[in-house]
Amino acid sequence: MGWRERRTMATLIRADERLTTAILGLKLANPVLVASGPVSDSLPQIQRALNAGAGGVVTKTIYVGDKENIIERVKKGPAGVFNSTTYSRVKLEQWLRTLAVLAEQDAPVITSIYAHSPEQLGNLALRIVEAGSRALEIGVSCPNGASQQVADWRLVGRYAAAVRKAVDVPFSVKLAAVSGLLENVKASIGEGSHAISLSDALPSVLVDFEHRRLAFGGPVAYSGPAIKPIVLHSIYELRQAGITCPIFGIGGVGSASDVLEYLEVGANAVQLYTMLMTSGIELLSEITGDLSAWCKKEGVTTQQLIGAALPGASA
Repeated sequence: MGWRERRTMATLIRADERLTTAILGLKLANPVLVASGPVSDSLPQIQRALNAGAGGVVTKTIYVGDKENIIERVKKGPAGVFNSTTYSRVKLEQWLRTLAVLAEQDAPVITSIYAHSPEQLGNLALRIVEAGSRALEIGVSCPNGASQQVADWRLVGRYAAAVRKAVDVPFSVKLAAVSGLLENVKASIGEGSHAISLSDALPSVLVDFEHRRLAFGGPVAYSGPAIKPIVLHSIYELRQAGITCPIFGIGGVGSASDVLEYLEVGANAVQLYTMLMTSGIELLSEITGDLSAWCKKEGVTTQQLIGAALPGASA
């Protein structure tokens, strides 16, 4: 039995038209997506997330350059998670076969990609789209990445331009809520990006004071509930600055109320990952079920809530 035919509670929730939305050319049953990470690193994992109630899934980042010799580790902190995870270790040929299957199923999947240079990224984007991918997310801000020179808006623009030149499918650029964000967003949009994914994990260090060293040997990524107010503020600032493109809100999503906060401050959809690691994939069904119940009680759709908390929004 295929993933589309399994009649579960998530299937019933997907039928709730109050939650439906569209972004990057994809029609989504709800605005809650699984973000790029180990949970979205294979066909079975992606299908499991969709069965659990996700409106869509972003694949783990496909990268064809020289992969760094990094031991991927995760450590929970009091209000978030430190990690040294990077790119998918699945070979490109296997990913191309997986994407072809997902295309046949018309699955709402966004393919995350990265390469060491804009030219390499354009070539990778072309192969991914030829395999059937209908939407892309360009990861250029991961603190654990191979080449994090993209704090410069000029390079962000070059990455976006390379993808736009190579393919004609919609794509989002994933950025971090750090200094220079507005310039990076403007460069991305100016070179053809259709949306922004905000925020990638933030750069951090974890100190092992007992052994007088950095716990991961250097800077790592930090995600989870602690970064949510920072990301909400960044989305607010972008909307106040006149940025109108769709935004994926990412950071600390673990409940329907988190989703509502992101929507009301101006996000069009959300992505979650860290809370799935701590609570399990079943969290997706809980969030979408609670979101459906809340919208029914209030007599609203999720589309009507986008930007509702911003200054000047109609009550």
